[in-house]
Amino acid sequence: MEEIIKLITHKNYSDDFIVTSGSREKISPEKFRAINEISGNFLFVDGGNAELIKSPDFSLQFIRILGLCSRNGSKSLNISEFFCFVKTEFSENKKYFRVKNVFLRGKEPLQKDFALEEDFQGPSLAAEFIRRISEISAAAELAKKMGPNEIILLDGTLEASCKTEAEFLLNLHSTANKHGLFLSSLAKTTTMTTARGNSIISLFNSIAPKGRWCYQISKKEIPTVFFAKLHPDSDYIFKFEANSTNETVSQNILGALAKISKDPVFLGYPFGLIEADRLARVSNREKEMLKLEIASKFGNLWKNVEKEETALNAHDVLDSIGKTSFKPLKQ
Repeated sequence: MEEIIKLITHKNYSDDFIVTSGSREKISPEKFRAINEISGNFLFVDGGNAELIKSPDFSLQFIRILGLCSRNGSKSLNISEFFCFVKTEFSENKKYFRVKNVFLRGKEPLQKDFALEEDFQGPSLAAEFIRRISEISAAAELAKKMGPNEIILLDGTLEASCKTEAEFLLNLHSTANKHGLFLSSLAKTTTMTTARGNSIISLFNSIAPKGRWCYQISKKEIPTVFFAKLHPDSDYIFKFEANSTNETVSQNILGALAKISKDPVFLGYPFGLIEADRLARVSNREKEMLKLEIASKFGNLWKNVEKEETALNAHDVLDSIGKTSFKPLKQ
């Protein structure tokens, strides 16, 4: 155990580099910039989902997309809710995912029926992706109602993981530019590592100055990437991205975020994203109520659905046994 403790706590950051776009960049203390608080109007966008039925070839999920507009001290909500059914299908020996959406409330962020050709490892992950592109689509629609110089902030990243996501992000970028808006994102977590395999967050923690600060990663293409600490007493450093190459614009957005990152519930994280996450999240209680509602609609056919789920829920059964206190059998 001592060897493991040493591997975790003793890290060598000397001569370490960040690797971006194929180039190596050494962290320079001179590139840290202080963040100064300013006011700003925001659209915060986040989503929540819960898987209600699953099998190896399909997934039924409930998805909620939330847009929280904060402007001059007032707030307004835009909520979309829908069931998303994703089924694995094959055509000419090529796998794709058939998507059917049943919209329940609010604007419809996506088509009701379409196909995804991306290579997801299963329908559950494909349905998770539906939530992601729904967030992007909702942001693009709500952007049309915003005023110049207002800020769109997504939870996560502005970098696409596949062709379909890139198309949705490109539409959002174009809409934001058309209406004179600033598009940005803030990621709660990052797996980005250094050339030596160290966590980039650990590297910044080891050399960053005190107080609020931001650091721009040298990167030629949009989105530009920063790492930032939004409150001097926070333990958290976040990855921030913006669709502008103007460093002053990004610093102003970060200044507006710093002004609303003082809630002790999550010190250093923007309150608008805290609220958006809370309102979009699907609780376990809500999930169970939705499952009961669906089971009642299936009637006697629900037993067939439960048999479908046995292909994937054996671990859940063992977990429930592990949580139950019992006495071992006598030998």
